Amino acid sequence: MEFGKLQDISQVDFSLPDDHLQTQSLLKKLPQPQTTQLYVGCPQWANKEWIGKVYPPGTKANQFLQHYSKHFDTVELNSSYYHVPEPETIRRWKSQTTNNFTFCPKVFQEISHAPGLGLQSPAFDSFTEAIAHFEEKYGISFLQLPPYFSVFDAPILLRFLEAFPEHLPLAIEFRHPSWFRGDNPLADDVFDCMEALNIAPVITDVAGRRDVLHQRLTCGTVAIRFVGNNLHESDYTRLEAWAGRLHYWMSAGVHRIYFWLHQPDLLNNLYMAKFFAEVIFKKTKRQIISPKFLTNPVQKTIFD
Repeated sequence: MEFGKLQDISQVDFSLPDDHLQTQSLLKKLPQPQTTQLYVGCPQWANKEWIGKVYPPGTKANQFLQHYSKHFDTVELNSSYYHVPEPETIRRWKSQTTNNFTFCPKVFQEISHAPGLGLQSPAFDSFTEAIAHFEEKYGISFLQLPPYFSVFDAPILLRFLEAFPEHLPLAIEFRHPSWFRGDNPLADDVFDCMEALNIAPVITDVAGRRDVLHQRLTCGTVAIRFVGNNLHESDYTRLEAWAGRLHYWMSAGVHRIYFWLHQPDLLNNLYMAKFFAEVIFKKTKRQIISPKFLTNPVQKTIFD
């Protein structure tokens, strides 16, 4: 993930911001769930580097997903950004995963980067019809808005939000800085609409764009993209902070969380996921899925 990437992170303030004021208001309105579903995943399952680590030796490419789903319970499905998956492909993916696994498809680029967000394009219907085939293994889709899509494009986004099928959970990833500059009636109209429709904003934790770590919730579902720096000590302290924040949100009524891990070296996602499961248990006493290494992993820790 190149967005927000920095070569030098020595001057970055990685502290987790306080919740947005509207988040505090929302949490007071959420009903208490019996339990919160916390899904942890990566942006892909086709990782040859994982063979011999968590994938058994000799694992073939067509077996990667089957083994991936034993160590993670969701995937940030970026391939759907480049082409709409065929129903047969989706059925095959479903059959290869564990019962509680979820797919989180990224909205097709001919929608997200098209004039009017593709509402007049055949791509809109083809994408929404295709992802419905995930059925019980559908998690949430996320629309990654172009970097030039500002608050002045809010009317276009409002039409998109109203048109997207209600039965398909959706999240929106904002990138233009105007969405995060204090009080703005245009932005507030969008966030209010998202709250009314139970649509979540994506929260991205990345070194070079701390403004997108906005901590604004609009519903009981949270989607987080965590971008690490190859096991820099800040990766560990950030995940510890996230474990504490998620514990608070869970206790306040958030019922579903998607936490997607990104590392420049894909192998390091395994170590991050294992560490994250440990700090989640420390904070919440909840066991979540984590990688099961074939041999004891040797990794850098915060104490090295």
